Amino acid sequence: MFFTFSTAILSLVFLLVYNSLEDQPEELPEILRLMQTTSSLNSCTLNPITMWREKDNKLYKSFQFKEFSEAFSFMCRVALLAEKSNHHPTWTNTWNKVEIWLSTHDAGDIVTDKDRALAKGIDKLA
Repeated sequence: MFFTFSTAILSLVFLLVYNSLEDQPEELPEILRLMQTTSSLNSCTLNPITMWREKDNKLYKSFQFKEFSEAFSFMCRVALLAEKSNHHPTWTNTWNKVEIWLSTHDAGDIVTDKDRALAKGIDKLA
């Protein structure tokens, strides 16, 4: 139930933000302004610099933030990046922690350059 509810909220926010990207900055929804502000603060400060680990044909990394809103904002930014690159992660979120697994389904659920490129992009957002 929690996962479905969280997924529904994330989907709603993602659609709101994604559909407003062509608007002028002063017309952007408040959530996008909050996301931009959080992004510029490099909010993933509780997590020491860790590397992506390859295990079971997936890249894995855990991110920890100060609070839920920062973790959620990070997930929204990752969602926009994933949509732009047409490559979507498997992930979970529990309060201030986001865990991400990357593999390329089209290649048989193995790690490919597509995953490595998305992982680099995600690291820049954290």
